[in-house]
Amino acid sequence: GQPIVELLPALPAAWPGGRLHGLRARGGISVTLSWKKGRLESFELHGPPGTTFRLCTPETSETVTLDATGVYRSG
Repeated sequence: GQPIVELLPALPAAWPGGRLHGLRARGGISVTLSWKKGRLESFELHGPPGTTFRLCTPETSETVTLDATGVYRSG
């Protein structure tokens, strides 16, 4: 089946803001993300070009594909 990448599924209240870089997710995906006031602010995913997966955030769930350079960015 299709890999699922879930961003900030259980953010502790003690961490209202922050940034993660180089977090590894299923399917060989590398994640960089930031959040502020407990909400996802921005993210960038890197992996093998053309990789398709289900991306779940606290606000949405969608199928995405990494571009020809192996990148998917929020916004």
